[in-house]
Amino acid sequence: MSGGTPWRFVVVFGVTSAVLLAAYYFPYSTGSTMRSVLDAYLKGYATVAGAILRPFEPNLVVSGQDIIGRYSIRIVKTCDGMDVYILFVSAIMAWPCALRRRLMGAAVGLALLVVTNTARICSLYYVGVYAPSSFEFVHIELWPVVILLLAVTLFLLFIAHSRSHANA
Repeated sequence: MSGGTPWRFVVVFGVTSAVLLAAYYFPYSTGSTMRSVLDAYLKGYATVAGAILRPFEPNLVVSGQDIIGRYSIRIVKTCDGMDVYILFVSAIMAWPCALRRRLMGAAVGLALLVVTNTARICSLYYVGVYAPSSFEFVHIELWPVVILLLAVTLFLLFIAHSRSHANA
């Protein structure tokens, strides 16, 4: 680990992720600014997933955080991938390399994770339609592992990329 000790990485990662996860999971009161921001973010996920599904599901309706069609899904905290996003961005920002490189790595990786999570939401709709008995397994067991493995892979690629450019 060039540019710092492994302990520096662990401390920065730990503090950053703890602060961000605490901010995300804090039980904000209804009507508070932060609760409104989080609700808008969750509604945004439902809106985007609904827009992707609607050409294939013309009777599908999005109402707030709910996707209502042949199967209904509600987008809630922890179903939005935020905990993985926070861990990924915290790891990237703790890595010892140029700030510009970290910001670019975080932005690209986060975009890929958001696209993947949106695909997850859309796929869960169809699992609910065609294999409802598999919904819990796919939702709780399969997709979280896939998204976490993607985040770890993206972080490892970021490390390799930052090291190759540091040695160039």
